[in-house]
Amino acid sequence: MEQYLENISKNSNPKDNFYIVVNDTKSKIKNTFSPPLNGKGYEVALIGLCSYYSYPNVDEKNNTIILTGAGVKKTLRLPRGCYELEEINNGVSRLMNWTEKTAKVVIGKNKITLRASLLIKEAGWSVQFPKENSLGTVLGFDSKEYAYRKEPYISEKIVNILSVNSILVHCDMISGSMVDGVKSPVIFNYSPNVMPGSKIVGDPVKPIYLPVSKDVINELNIWVSDQDNRLLD
Repeated sequence: MEQYLENISKNSNPKDNFYIVVNDTKSKIKNTFSPPLNGKGYEVALIGLCSYYSYPNVDEKNNTIILTGAGVKKTLRLPRGCYELEEINNGVSRLMNWTEKTAKVVIGKNKITLRASLLIKEAGWSVQFPKENSLGTVLGFDSKEYAYRKEPYISEKIVNILSVNSILVHCDMISGSMVDGVKSPVIFNYSPNVMPGSKIVGDPVKPIYLPVSKDVINELNIWVSDQDNRLLD
């Protein structure tokens, strides 16, 4: 442990440096150097990263809900996007051509339990969350049908509205980094702390320098993933 703390202190000490600035709109970025850079004896740290909270939490894998009532059965698929619970409710109403007054189904939230609520306002209507691509996985509802009743249903699980809890920045020319005890080329990680659509600024409080693993650097590859190592959209 003492050696580990010494390494952290050493890697965070200020050093003579030069900067590499990379701009792109993709999750994977490749930067080629001509002539190649000398990597011997160098260390690298992330100084800052700017992006936008633009990755969707609702897409083709979790956007489906089925509404039945008044002799009609409709399978609704919300457009891909960044949603809060209110936007999900508004999206369902929009697809059904409902107003706030005419809506037969209302999706809300229970702040105390951190679960979603589902109110079916009119007899004869029901809501079904299918087994595949279900919106229920976001809202915390099981894959089954919910029939009309006077009191609202409360989701069986906590709402999973935030699909990305951590953002990991990977760099292919570093060594000495580990994630959950496994070697991984992660140079920085942080959590999004803004609303969807807002700018995310990831600035390390103190840059951590990691050894460059290549003697000659012909190219630099950087990619950004979530906590499950899935590339951010």
